[in-house]
Amino acid sequence: MSPPLAVEVPKSYTGSEKASYPKNENNQTIKLDDALELIGFGRAQVEIVLLSGVTIMATICETMGISVILPASKCDIPISTGNQGLLSGATFLGIVLSSYVWGYLSDTQGRRKMMQYGLYATGVIAVLSSFANDFVSLLVLRLIAGVCISAPSATVFAYLGEFCTPARRAQMISYASIAAMIAMGYIALIGWWILSYDYALELGENYFYKPWRQLFIMYTIPGLIAALTFRLVPESPKFYIAIGKRQRALEVLRHCYAKNRGSLLGFSEYHLDPEPESSCQKVGLLSSLRQQTLPLLKWPLLLYFLVCCLQQISAFAVYGGLGLWYPELMNQVTSSTDNLSICAVVERAQANKLAQIAPDGNCIAIVNEETFIYILILAAFGTSFSVIISFLLSIVNQKTMTVFSFLVAAGAGVGLLFTTDRYLMAVLFCSEVSLAGYTMVLVNGTAVSLFPTHIRAMAVSLSMMMARLSSFTFSSLVGLIVQDYCEATFYMFSGILVVGASLIVFLPKKN
Repeated sequence: MSPPLAVEVPKSYTGSEKASYPKNENNQTIKLDDALELIGFGRAQVEIVLLSGVTIMATICETMGISVILPASKCDIPISTGNQGLLSGATFLGIVLSSYVWGYLSDTQGRRKMMQYGLYATGVIAVLSSFANDFVSLLVLRLIAGVCISAPSATVFAYLGEFCTPARRAQMISYASIAAMIAMGYIALIGWWILSYDYALELGENYFYKPWRQLFIMYTIPGLIAALTFRLVPESPKFYIAIGKRQRALEVLRHCYAKNRGSLLGFSEYHLDPEPESSCQKVGLLSSLRQQTLPLLKWPLLLYFLVCCLQQISAFAVYGGLGLWYPELMNQVTSSTDNLSICAVVERAQANKLAQIAPDGNCIAIVNEETFIYILILAAFGTSFSVIISFLLSIVNQKTMTVFSFLVAAGAGVGLLFTTDRYLMAVLFCSEVSLAGYTMVLVNGTAVSLFPTHIRAMAVSLSMMMARLSSFTFSSLVGLIVQDYCEATFYMFSGILVVGASLIVFLPKKN
């Protein structure tokens, strides 16, 4: 038999504060969702939303920051277009390989603890990545970084959702996810700033520490901030209930109530009803894994799980697969002096690589400043869409918004092929990538609502695992086919988005 779980409440929620709680003389019981309704929305939820946003930002910086680093590193680590696709997708592959384990650990050992461990480890790997000096070592390190960042990348949605009432859950996840687009702005601004320097610290024979290496460290800063801040917030009350720790869940809820309302008046007389699925039996590792996984194979949860996985695959094929190539493709567009379609630019760039040789024989890796402006445009578009959709979710059905986002993104992808104006090209490209990325948020909100607490993190982690696998597969595929089959590539991505939209018919009208 495995030892009992040792899940701790943060120190700030014990001691004198715990002793000050009035005794439950009336012995009234209340369900968790009803308790969350009593707590309401206030400072406690705002803090969790902001922290979740920083965590999402850390995930995006770790997975998407490589798209700025690689064009600047071509002189130090020469790689083909195909290998560039592999490097871009390596982090996603690491997430795929570890999502199941992190989902299990988050459901059994705690959301907050696992996210902290993952973020700290990601910071260490980022520092090591900055010293990689060949394709293989960098590929391995980015793969390990993906394993580490996998912990918070999916768990954060379950964690945030479990502090919100069902009515506000999707909207709060949506607001936190605005940070994903803010992260793109951070990636562009930090990249623009750091790559504006031209230094080379010699660390060995033909081994120089250049500005692009520093970007690995700069892009992991949000993750380290989030890891430290998680020490100041409580564990999910739903997690405590799911493992039979109702008193600890009650302590967290009392803390949130007092933070929102200034006192415990009107709440201190309650204690929690256990949720039907909660269980505090001591079981072995394999039995525990079965308990976390087998419910997903039962109807109708199996259908909902498959739909969420396929929709995530559709969204991440564009957001993570095609989106990783956005800086590279826009760099090629801005390097062209003629107004050409995006596919004409790609064909021309095949013969004129952006890593050039200067007259003195030195290699020059060109990242045009205009490229960073286009990444900022992507961040601005994404942030605007995020704010608008988050607001609309209070009046428009979440599933309707999911279909709308999928179809508009698909239309933008087709329109992209028929313009030669680089600014309109940027607008359509940004719309496709941003809206596809935001459908991921909407699908995660649906998943949090559909699955019961004790398997929720596992369900979200596994669906995100499929999403990251999609990102790795399609980012690698783009590197292999975009130069020879450019138009077919963009049509393919639009078709995938349409399929994602059509799958909504298999989900229940009400969660």
